[in-house]
Amino acid sequence: MKLAGQMKSGTLLSVALLVLLGSDIARSAPDDVEALPQAQAPIAQFQMDEQNFDANVFQPSGNAKAARIQMEANLDVKLNEIDRICGLSDSQRNKLKLAASSDMKRFFDEVAVVRKKVKTGMIDQNAWNNIWQEIQPLRTRQSAGLFGESSFFTKSVRRALSKEQATAYNIVMNERRKFRYRASIEVVLVNVESSVSLRRSQHEALVTLLLEHTRPPKVFGQYNQYFVMNQLGKIPEDTLRQLLEDHQWTKLKLQIDQAQGMEPILIQNGITESEESETRDQSEGETGFNQAEQVKVAPEAPANATESEKGGF
Repeated sequence: MKLAGQMKSGTLLSVALLVLLGSDIARSAPDDVEALPQAQAPIAQFQMDEQNFDANVFQPSGNAKAARIQMEANLDVKLNEIDRICGLSDSQRNKLKLAASSDMKRFFDEVAVVRKKVKTGMIDQNAWNNIWQEIQPLRTRQSAGLFGESSFFTKSVRRALSKEQATAYNIVMNERRKFRYRASIEVVLVNVESSVSLRRSQHEALVTLLLEHTRPPKVFGQYNQYFVMNQLGKIPEDTLRQLLEDHQWTKLKLQIDQAQGMEPILIQNGITESEESETRDQSEGETGFNQAEQVKVAPEAPANATESEKGGF
């Protein structure tokens, strides 16, 4: 019994010593233990050289030589099409080739200017972002084609053709652009309807408004969604609100506002024009919006109507 008591007493003493030592260790830990340095996330690095530069500018070929060959092939297609519609003389064809050569020279000169700004070697994310701001407009133009509305080629077509030739050519081109614009509008509205449910009559009314009171983009491509929504924002708000219910308009307005914020990029990439240019074109006879004109929307079908009577999708 005596031995047990001594063991019990010794155990209690050991526990007390551990508590005291533990408290001293705890108090001394911040001074005695050196804090480990925190690991920093590695900064992303990219290799930039002539090959990478060309691969980012020239799509989908990836190099300047192949891109030039493709441009010349596209030019031949355009010249043959104009010849088929209008019947070009050798003189007219040569003038258009010369204008197209000027477009290509201007483009490759601009590429050379940007190329000189780019430092080769390893670059970080910030440096790449700055380079991309210079590369992206060139890439967009090259992908869309150099012979669009603002090109020397297209301006020369207008000057080189006779009145009869120009009339025949414009009829074909305008019909083609309208057809493609309508297809773009339909695709965009289908995307919109994933978040804004529209009745068929509302869908068709919006298509009509856009076709009759806005113009197709100068360049079709990756910005079609933003362009169509941007153009929708140019239609008077009161007209749009007459077509839509409040909850539909609230959701649609968010997408319109976002697209209007993209307008500087659309102008920069030659997809649309500034308001000043549009006003000038309208004064020269382009179609504008007449607020006296209204697009009728079929009334809401009764609640007990069948799906075919409602005109739903």
